[in-house]
Amino acid sequence: MQARSSAGSEPSRITLVRERLIVLRGAIFSLCVLALICTFGTIARVSTYLRERISKKHSLVRTMLKATVCVPPVLLIAFAWYWASKDVHHPDVTDPPIMELVLGEIAVLGLIMSIKGVRSRPYLASWTVPVAIFLASLAYSGWLWTEVVYDQLVIDSYLVAAQKLET
Repeated sequence: MQARSSAGSEPSRITLVRERLIVLRGAIFSLCVLALICTFGTIARVSTYLRERISKKHSLVRTMLKATVCVPPVLLIAFAWYWASKDVHHPDVTDPPIMELVLGEIAVLGLIMSIKGVRSRPYLASWTVPVAIFLASLAYSGWLWTEVVYDQLVIDSYLVAAQKLET
């Protein structure tokens, strides 16, 4: 990226890119939450479908199915608990365990959905999970590229300021 000619517009441009980064981080988080909820809903819908097809006399198979479906939410709860406990034991003002708490709450919701099951909703096609993952990856790609642009703008502004000091 070439050095900018107008150094006065650099702070406003950097501010705009910084604001875009903040918005994209929020979008990534929201879309990841949506993808997790859709994934847990799909898992619960599949387990409900299979439970309805398995007769009551095969209780061992039904129990194994319930236990298998509960594994992903339990792993996510353990993951969130581990990182939240690290944040609690090594406190940092700039990194409160908010994301870990939200992730844990979503995992608990997924666990409840997996145990209780959900009704089949024909208006929710099987495209919800792939679309949510696609949108999250699109927002992540935008955030990643904006980070690169932001770094280049900051470096360029320092170069322009250094050139002005030399002259």
